[in-house]
Amino acid sequence: ILEEVIGYFKSVDAGVDLFLPRLFISGKYIELGDVSSALDTRLDLLAWSRETNYPVMIAWSRWNLALALLASGDLEAAAAQTHEAFDQMVFDGYLEGIASGAEVIAIIEIDRGRTERGLQILGACESIWESIGTVHWPEAEFHVKRVLETVRREAEEAQLAVHLETGRQMSTAELIDLVQAALVAQ
Repeated sequence: ILEEVIGYFKSVDAGVDLFLPRLFISGKYIELGDVSSALDTRLDLLAWSRETNYPVMIAWSRWNLALALLASGDLEAAAAQTHEAFDQMVFDGYLEGIASGAEVIAIIEIDRGRTERGLQILGACESIWESIGTVHWPEAEFHVKRVLETVRREAEEAQLAVHLETGRQMSTAELIDLVQAALVAQ
């Protein structure tokens, strides 16, 4: 199996080796306010991922494109990319991917004023992050902090805590159902 996997990745012209550096560079574009260059880079990464025909890589490329689309303010396109990524992560049973996709949907929900559902999704994601011990992708963490600050300005801290805690008590299956409901509502 190892030889097959190594052979496969060698056949994609070391694209995997270039994926993360290009992803980090595109994140720096966003930090510098050059969202257009970030979008171009992430669209290129998605095109490359499609050429590899490796579903998880395609899903992560879509998710990263969604983050850049959030930075551009295009919630509709971000939701569409995240929907595709989330469905693949659920299909694969990939917990980190499920939480990552759900988190972006939560951000979009809160940006659209559907705060209660968004906070519940974020609470469930926090629970997953703690259980698997994975670090947040900085760009996603930025958006989470941004929407939480907005909610804190507009609502009481107690309300925020209740909704987050409701989410923290959810099973992964309940989280998936809640995200699917949010996707249908979009």
